[in-house]
Amino acid sequence: MKSYKIKLEDKAAFLNRLEKAGIPADSYDVVDNKFEGYFEFTTDNPVTDNIVKTIFKQSPKINKITEMKKITKEQLVKIVREELSASKKQDKLNEINPDVMSALQGAGVLTGLFGAAAAVVKA
Repeated sequence: MKSYKIKLEDKAAFLNRLEKAGIPADSYDVVDNKFEGYFEFTTDNPVTDNIVKTIFKQSPKINKITEMKKITKEQLVKIVREELSASKKQDKLNEINPDVMSALQGAGVLTGLFGAAAAVVKA
């Protein structure tokens, strides 16, 4: 089941394109949200979904706000786990070992000393 949010001003154009494609859109498929300025079109059929995507490709002036896909609990759990593992990996990358940090600082001090010594030798 997919649900599309489309700007309310493009409702007539979208519904006309659906009708030309042979897809009847009844009031259960289309829900207006006049306060927010969009309407939602919901489809359960994968063939209808492909036709809707084709309509959006062929008619760039029809402004699709979002495409929402209903997901199952298992899919949501998988997505959350992936995001958590990615954030943990990023946290580990952001942590710098204190020994490595002191070595890097020492290397910076040595580089500065060598640069000062080279400047003295040139003078």
